[in-house]
Amino acid sequence: MKRSFAKNTFILTLTSQLLRVIGIFMMAYMSRKIGTEGVGLYQLIVSIYMLAATFASSGIGIAVSRLTAEAVGKSGGRSTSNVLRRAVVISLLLGAFFGIILFLLSDLIGAKWLGDARTVLSVKTLVPGMPFMALTSCLQGYFYGMRKVLKPAGQMIFEQIVRIMLVMLILEAFLPKGLEYACFAIILSCMISEALSCCFGFVLYRIDKHQSGLAVVDKKGMTKKIAHISLPIAVSSYIRMALRTAENTMIPAGLRKFGASSKEALSQFGQIGMVMPIIFFPCGILAAVGTLLIPEVSEAHAVGNMRRVQYIFANVFQNTILLAILFCGIFMAFATDFAQIIYQSGDIAHLLMALAPLVPLIYLDFIVDSMLNGLNQQFQTLKINILDSALRVILIFFLMPKFGMIAYIVILYVSASLNGTLSIRRLLIASRTKIPFADWIIKPLLSIAASAIFVRLLFRFVFIDSTISAWNLALKIILMISVYILLLFVTQCLDKDDVSWFNHMIKGIRR
Repeated sequence: MKRSFAKNTFILTLTSQLLRVIGIFMMAYMSRKIGTEGVGLYQLIVSIYMLAATFASSGIGIAVSRLTAEAVGKSGGRSTSNVLRRAVVISLLLGAFFGIILFLLSDLIGAKWLGDARTVLSVKTLVPGMPFMALTSCLQGYFYGMRKVLKPAGQMIFEQIVRIMLVMLILEAFLPKGLEYACFAIILSCMISEALSCCFGFVLYRIDKHQSGLAVVDKKGMTKKIAHISLPIAVSSYIRMALRTAENTMIPAGLRKFGASSKEALSQFGQIGMVMPIIFFPCGILAAVGTLLIPEVSEAHAVGNMRRVQYIFANVFQNTILLAILFCGIFMAFATDFAQIIYQSGDIAHLLMALAPLVPLIYLDFIVDSMLNGLNQQFQTLKINILDSALRVILIFFLMPKFGMIAYIVILYVSASLNGTLSIRRLLIASRTKIPFADWIIKPLLSIAASAIFVRLLFRFVFIDSTISAWNLALKIILMISVYILLLFVTQCLDKDDVSWFNHMIKGIRR
């Protein structure tokens, strides 16, 4: 079971990273076609897109996953329950219901909430996709419950590839009509890809059902069970996504109040949307590790093995910090290279450099939340995250009209520091451990600084090659990683035990 779990997590990691690559490629393509203003307008619509997807799925996918796994486990792998059938009906009703609500409120949402009437057409275009979003969530939940992650992974990759192909085909035809219709073309492509992905997932389900030969046993009270699991998840998701959507819509409004024109406000908001995929790119690895951590920590905590919990905490927390500090250094040292190579523009370089120091706190949040969930502290995690989101909304409302983009950057630092402090403090109390600041933070920071200085001096005085290219950047990153790891061993931040632990993790995935 552990080997299968590790393999599944490895598959999800690769899928996540591939999807992030596709996402960055798509963002780079769109920024060249519609500019930073268009990207900002698109980001506004995406905030409603994500909110709509949250309402459509309503936590039902997780309920399907848990109840499917439970039914298969209890039957010894001979049958499953009627959970998917019930979930499909519920999802269709919810998707249709929230789709109608979205259509009726689309003018109000676009013109008033988003503050730009050009978004109305795109918001209406989201409506037909909502039932497909809901159904896709059910199908993926079923596959996860059956421990067959290749199928949902393939479905997600299929959807993203179809999406970007459609964008490249449709966008050109609508570009001459302006940004309103350019964003409409992109959202239309998204909705078509959602529908095709849902159909693809249904085909995979039919194939799987035929191959597995599992009987479907009707069980009473299945709707009640689905509601019992999905409702708490749905409510917390609604609150968090509503706060996040409010935050995204308030940023351009705050910039306009600060004195920026509508075009300038959307351009600055678009730059944020261009930087974030770069910063979050390595998070696919951490998300997979976080998925592995929950059952590991839960099992150790359930039997009262706190030494095991502390061992897991020490290894994962330390290595997450080391990885996060590495990427922080890479983004800061080569911000201009990333901006030029990905977007063929240096406009976002300063923003990337300004946000790079947040990387350690952002990456730690993934792992800390997973550890807390494993220690049965999920309610504390939810409270901290909601507090963090609410604080950001309040600060954006009051500070951005007075200080503009500088205020937003400061707010991100305040938010990440507060969230990180509260979460890490809670984890240290729950796991009964302490952080050795010198070995885990101070020495790695000095090591990455020395690595960055060494590589920059090497390329300035030895290689004397100022050309910005993907190959040049790759060479710089490889050299920086090599020097960084060497210095970690020299400063005794890493030792043979860390290498053995890492090899053990890799072997667990390969088996």
